[in-house]
Amino acid sequence: MTGRPATPGDRLAEVRRLHAERPRSRLLRLALAGFALLLVASWFVGGFGFGELLTPRRLENLDRFLEEIRPPQARGEGGLLAWLGWGFDLLLSRRGLPSMLSTLAISILAILLAFSAALLLAPSGSR
Repeated sequence: MTGRPATPGDRLAEVRRLHAERPRSRLLRLALAGFALLLVASWFVGGFGFGELLTPRRLENLDRFLEEIRPPQARGEGGLLAWLGWGFDLLLSRRGLPSMLSTLAISILAILLAFSAALLLAPSGSR
């Protein structure tokens, strides 16, 4: 130590030195190489091709799927009231409120179970 404060350059050099001296795992490198080899082999053995990924039929199916999963409001039908109805009716009342009540019930049950376990174990932990 020279007694002077370390500069950011010194710290960076030390981090790089420690990074270079870290232990290397041969098992990890071998596993990654094996995984890459299996991935390449499965591509060639399986007979996949990039041309098959973008056939007109697959693109039509993708377009139809994306159109069906969008709510009607995202398709431009119904206006603002349709958006509000979709948000409240579908998301909140059909899915949101039951999910929130289930989560609340589970948390209350977990608190009661923890309290019961604490009451049972407290006498054995005290003097």
